[in-house]
Formats: sequence, structure tokens, C-alpha cells
Amino acid sequence: MIEVFQEISREENCELKVKHGSSFSKIISFSPFTDEYKGRKIKFLSLRINYRNQIIDVLNEIGDIKLGKINCTLTKKLKLPEFKIGNRNRFLNLINRNVNLLKINCDNKDFENYIQNSLIELGLEEIAEDSQFEPTINGKQKENYEVTTIYSLSFDRKKDVIKPLINFYKSLIDFSFK
Repeated sequence: MIEVFQEISREENCELKVKHGSSFSKIISFSPFTDEYKGRKIKFLSLRINYRNQIIDVLNEIGDIKLGKINCTLTKKLKLPEFKIGNRNRFLNLINRNVNLLKINCDNKDFENYIQNSLIELGLEEIAEDSQFEPTINGKQKENYEVTTIYSLSFDRKKDVIKPLINFYKSLIDFSFK
């Protein structure tokens, strides 16, 4: 996992932060899936990416929790329609294969189509179909517009999802400038 974060750090010219620490659980601390860097167990990996003067924060808690989080708060002048992305029921998706697994709720149909096309083009829909990638992505207007993604890291293609998610955030930022 750290290799992916190092590569993104180089590509985006941003700082990679690595926090080491021991596990709270004896069972998890001896897990073969625990990441190590320089001989020490990793608890957190984080990046702060500046894209068009907007900050995208990426955090993977790979110690005990195994949770990915991405957040971006747009500056006051930038706004997007509110939306929510989650997963459809996998069993129902087997019955109706014509429906995408990632479900988008948005009142603005043009923006919903834009999001759907972005998810497909960036490969996030494929990753969700091929693995247990089940993100919750929310775009909400608070004081500023915030986009937040939370997802479990307990799926096979967890390394494959970070770059497409960052690019999804970039596409939302690009859309907000239109």
C-alpha cells in the first residue's frame, strides 16, 4: 500500500505522511496483512493534494480499523449539486445486470449523469463489481461544499482504488469551475 502512496506523492508533488504504531489488538498486530515500512508497522498513510487551489485529503487507516477516507472542502465560491453514492444490493444486481452497482442519488439529473460517466471512465464501477469495494461518497453544502468518501480497506483491489478516487475528486473540482 505504501508504494501506491509514494507514487502518488511523487506524481502530485505532495507530502506523504506515515504514522507508525503498534496495534491495539494482539490478533490484528500479528496479521499477515499488516503493512510495514522500514521494519515498523504502519497505522496511517496520508496525502494532502493541492489541485486547482482546492485541497484533497487522503487518509488510509491501515492499522486496526482498515478504513479509507478522502475529503475535499471547496472554497466558498465553488458549488455543486448535493449527491450521495453508495452500493446497490449485490443480490438484486445479479438479477438485473443492466444496472450499475454504484448507486447515485442526486436531484440534478445532468450532474448525476456526469458522476455516473466519471465512475465508469475512471474504473470505479468496475472495481466495485469485481471486488467488495463499497464506498459511501457524499457531496453536501455546509458552510462550504464538502465531498467525503469513506470505504473499508477489506477488499482485494484496495491498491487499485486510490488513484481513481483522487481523479474522481479532480473531476468534481473541474466540474465546479464550469
